Amino acid sequence: PTHELEELLLNGRVDLAVLREPVQKPSVERFLYHGLSRESFMIVLPKGHPAGMHAEAYEKNGKKGKTLDPKWLAEETFLLPDTSLRLYESVTSILKAAGIPNPTCAYHALYMETLVHLAAAGAGVAVVSTRYVKKREVDKIADVYKIPESYGTFWEVSFATLKDSYLSRAAQAFIEEYRRYLGV
Repeated sequence: PTHELEELLLNGRVDLAVLREPVQKPSVERFLYHGLSRESFMIVLPKGHPAGMHAEAYEKNGKKGKTLDPKWLAEETFLLPDTSLRLYESVTSILKAAGIPNPTCAYHALYMETLVHLAAAGAGVAVVSTRYVKKREVDKIADVYKIPESYGTFWEVSFATLKDSYLSRAAQAFIEEYRRYLGV
């Protein structure tokens, strides 16, 4: 998990780590984040779930889809990431902003795949990253809705290094090469 990578950085055992940025950054930040990607979140519901009637169609950059405000899910049971994962922090932040500060949770999982398949089977509502939904073609087994960007919570992947520390040439070259690979 991310907190273990952060400990390795703090203890000087690694020069850099690829990790998810925290939703709420501490006032005295110990890390410098070198952004790689930023994506939004999607709600996964079983096919034909009644909350889908509140969805709104959108078109952006030639792509069509539907958004669903999580506020419509206040009475639902959720399938949440394990509390040790940074994803848990992101998902609960979204739910809190939607007026769901203490969501009813049926299950905590370490893997998005587990959350998605349980949601598709009707065990609850899952919130996962857009990239996961697209990569796994989740829309074939479940209804998926983008969470409105007004919630301002994103899944950000970054290289993290210690602030004000020396970054070896090897680490700098690795970051540069990885960014080139991603097209960032």
